[in-house]
Amino acid sequence: MRPYRALEGRWRLEVVTPMTLPLQHRPGNARGFTLVELVITMTLASILVGMGVPALRSLMERNWRASLTNHLVSDLMLARSEAVKRGGYVTLCHSSDESACNGSWADGWIIFVDGDGDQTLDSGEELLRRYQPDAGPYTIVSATDAITFHPTGMLQAPSARVELAVTHDDAEEACLELAPTGRPRLDHGGCS
Repeated sequence: MRPYRALEGRWRLEVVTPMTLPLQHRPGNARGFTLVELVITMTLASILVGMGVPALRSLMERNWRASLTNHLVSDLMLARSEAVKRGGYVTLCHSSDESACNGSWADGWIIFVDGDGDQTLDSGEELLRRYQPDAGPYTIVSATDAITFHPTGMLQAPSARVELAVTHDDAEEACLELAPTGRPRLDHGGCS
């Protein structure tokens, strides 16, 4: 509707329909965007995407680190609880082929019932879980090759301090430390 118009000193209401619009304003004659409008829109969109991509990458890296550390903590807790439940030794060790303790922590790890406590997966010993992390920016580094839990839930060698560092570009970002009692503690800083 158009606003009221003065017509010989009086106001009247004029109803606008598609047929009463001038030819250039009719809906059927809409042509789209001009080149200037399109260029401005594309420029604004590229600026917004440029600002959002680094933040998204950082978010994805933080989620990857959290996922990796959560898998490791849950597997350590599984190994500990299985040792208590079964009344025997359970070992978590790094493994590249998912059938023996070899490779590095970055390759993944296995959990198995270690009947003789020698930190080696022998024939007849039950494999409880395998984990192979996805390729990503984080890796796990540790001087410890295997972690064995005693039937009481404590570490087999309680005098040894076990640290697993989660690294990104050779900088430690998180440290998972096992207390002699076998309880893990996660610190979002480097290992001391």
